[in-house]
Amino acid sequence: MRKEGKILLILLCLFLITLSKPGLLLEKERAYQLKTRLLPRVDMIELLADGYKEAVADYFWMRVTLYYGDENWRKRADDEDWGYLLKLTDLVARLNPYFFMPYYFAGVVFPWESNYKKEVIPILERGMKYLPDEWRIPFLIGFIYFYFLDSKKRAAYYIQLASEKKDSPEYLIKLAARLYYEAGEEESALLFLEQMERSTSEPELKKEIKRRIKVLKDILFLKGAVQKYIETTGKEPEDLEDLVRTGIIKEVPREPYGGRYYYDRKDKRVKTSSELGKRRKEK
Repeated sequence: MRKEGKILLILLCLFLITLSKPGLLLEKERAYQLKTRLLPRVDMIELLADGYKEAVADYFWMRVTLYYGDENWRKRADDEDWGYLLKLTDLVARLNPYFFMPYYFAGVVFPWESNYKKEVIPILERGMKYLPDEWRIPFLIGFIYFYFLDSKKRAAYYIQLASEKKDSPEYLIKLAARLYYEAGEEESALLFLEQMERSTSEPELKKEIKRRIKVLKDILFLKGAVQKYIETTGKEPEDLEDLVRTGIIKEVPREPYGGRYYYDRKDKRVKTSSELGKRRKEK
């Protein structure tokens, strides 16, 4: 490192420490005043750091871990404190966008422990851009949409992206298909599974995917038959056997998981009692 660079880095660190007191060590009497502190702008750091952004990112990451590691801070932190910590985490990710930990921290900590849930998604989406082979980032987004934001369709989309990454666990394929199904997106689930069936060479997984494809094709077939029944009779069927009695279909297909297909009049959807292989007690 050139002498001028070392001097610049030292001056920059001193400036940052001055700007964000109490410095590297948390003072107990000041540990709960995050909301009163300022953060330098990323473009300002880029101008001053001149190639040492990663070192500055490490400094701010140390501050994130020090704050979060303080149990007293976590007990007393309010929304403003958590908001500051999120901005601090985002700053680290912007300064060193190829560093995985701030994305993981944002996706794992904030949705569970604070009121910041959808706010972490832009940070994680940026992480997908810089770490395109990392399956855990889209998985975290999918989980947030599913568990915290009640959007199974968006959850399925991101879980699907995660399942397509190298070294991702095989269960993500089944999870994505199930979420698409539960969101009423049978066509999307079918296209996804057909693509995965063509790309996998593992015999047992291929067999399982084919069974799920069979279920989805059956549901789409019955969905079309229900629509024809409604157009013909002007009313919804009481059950799927009405489709047989009126001659629209010859028989209700056999469900490959041992469950049964049925028409849910409340949701106006054809469903399976096995939930694509996930058995449940029928009412």
